[in-house]
Amino acid sequence: MDTEIRRRAYAAGLLFGVVTVPVIWWLRPDDAVMRVAYPVLTLYLAVVLIGLLTRRLAIPTSERLMLGVIGVFYFARLLGLLFGGQTYGEFTGELFESTFLGLMLIYLFAFLAFESRRALVIGLSYFALVAGALAIRVVPSLGDDVSAAQAVSVLRVLTFHLAFIGLVYALAYGKEQLAQARATADAMTVLAHEDTLTGLANRRGVQEVLATHLEEVGASGGKLSLLLFDLDGFKAVNDTHGHLVGDAVLQQVAATLAPELRETDSLGRWGGEEFVVLAPGTDLAAAQRLAERSREVVARRRFMVDGVDVPVTVSVGVATSRVGDDARSLVKRADDALYAAKRAGRNRVEVARADGEVGATP
Repeated sequence: MDTEIRRRAYAAGLLFGVVTVPVIWWLRPDDAVMRVAYPVLTLYLAVVLIGLLTRRLAIPTSERLMLGVIGVFYFARLLGLLFGGQTYGEFTGELFESTFLGLMLIYLFAFLAFESRRALVIGLSYFALVAGALAIRVVPSLGDDVSAAQAVSVLRVLTFHLAFIGLVYALAYGKEQLAQARATADAMTVLAHEDTLTGLANRRGVQEVLATHLEEVGASGGKLSLLLFDLDGFKAVNDTHGHLVGDAVLQQVAATLAPELRETDSLGRWGGEEFVVLAPGTDLAAAQRLAERSREVVARRRFMVDGVDVPVTVSVGVATSRVGDDARSLVKRADDALYAAKRAGRNRVEVARADGEVGATP
């Protein structure tokens, strides 16, 4: 459940308690113990309510505070009924109509405040206290002021409470397992689509975005440009300084390219020392300008790793979508332009022109 929804739900419940507990206190003028307990409970609920509304109390803290006070309150109420000097017949109505129902709140709050296994231990421990108190009161009085039928009724209620704890545990445990499975699935999805080194989309992630953009371009008749970056001579960086330095350089290059892009553009790691930019709504001339600006930013920056100055340049191949393009054809043209940039001396931009040739835009 969303944290804000839980906060509002608890606040509503606490407000209801703050209003109704004084009414119950007013209706019980003959109960000396509760005459003191109800005002204390009202004050406590009001304090927790204010803490929730002002956000000074975290949701888990408020849940545990409510579990503690309600647990003590209802157990004290149970002991007062059982050992307050009344005959069983005099308090049995209140025992079944309110106290037993109130005790069930403890089990619920335990599963709200703690994970399922710990809540189960708390719920069963509280149940054992309740069952023990009832046994001490009822068993010695069998045949006296407690009939066999009344004892069976108590046993049925206890059996119901035990089944209730088991049901809530099963639901809570199942919910936890489902949440864990979803979290695992989400993590696997991220791993499948994210490059762990740079935090960018990996090749698979880029391909999915590329397919989506091409569908949109096909439907609207717009343009999509693809820029393929390759770090020049990167193998020498790894061979000279080691792969840890090489990894750091890749991270810094990713951080350098990202600010040059629009919010609608996508930057990903294509593989190895290659990066890719998808620029929807960008024609070939604009894509070339973006590529030149990005190339210059990388060339001007000093990449320092552990005190080592690593000079880095990039070659860039640029292609813009044409009618009938799919991901393979668009990537191939950008790749051909990239290799043309490499052959022409590196640290430069080459574009795949509309006529199929590679070179400057006409």
